[in-house]
Amino acid sequence: MFFFFFLFIILVYFSAQPFLVIYSLALLFILYKVFWKQGMPKVIFVGLIYFWFSITVKIFYADFTGLKYEELSESPKIVETTYLALLCLAVFALGIYITSKNTLQNVYVNYSETFGYSIKKVIFFYAIVAIIAFFLLGIFFVFPAFSQLFYAIIQIKLGFLFLLIHTIYAQKKPIWIIVAIVSFEVILSFVSFFSSFKDILITVAIVFSFYPIKFSVKQYARNIILGCATIYLMLVSFFFKSR
Repeated sequence: MFFFFFLFIILVYFSAQPFLVIYSLALLFILYKVFWKQGMPKVIFVGLIYFWFSITVKIFYADFTGLKYEELSESPKIVETTYLALLCLAVFALGIYITSKNTLQNVYVNYSETFGYSIKKVIFFYAIVAIIAFFLLGIFFVFPAFSQLFYAIIQIKLGFLFLLIHTIYAQKKPIWIIVAIVSFEVILSFVSFFSSFKDILITVAIVFSFYPIKFSVKQYARNIILGCATIYLMLVSFFFKSR
């Protein structure tokens, strides 16, 4: 909590849009308090935060680079549009909360269930899908009529990545396997056209969000590092796309 308020003060103080930053961070805090609770699937929170990032990333990018926020969009009312987008996200989140708070009370989730999956087999199938995805990326623009189909198949790799990380983590296997695979995927994504590292880091965040809250220094450190890495890479990606 102290880290959040410290970051809050720093971002507001150095922002050219302080009221917009206050508005966006206040919404972030509300989403955290409402959806990051015991018994509430953390994947909902992760999904909402992804939408929040997609709305606010240009605000922080402008502050970090010294640009005007209005210069990053062709719309003359980008500030008003951002306020409205955040309001729409708040209404959307409210709808999710109202419709899900009663239905989730009797839902039991076994966070350690892996259905007896073999680590070796999961890694094998993940490697096969990764090779197929890499091949499809190479011919993606050769057959434009099949681009949607190819992209859908490529996205299946994220499902296997989710399964692989969950299986390794739940079975308490060496964590370096996850670190090595995720690091390789992130590095590889920077040399591809799609720069899909955001999807990879979001998948990792979703996996860890399935596990119960444990108030420990290790968990806080892991979450802060993962969050900062995601924000930094999103800003870097936006910088190269805007050049």
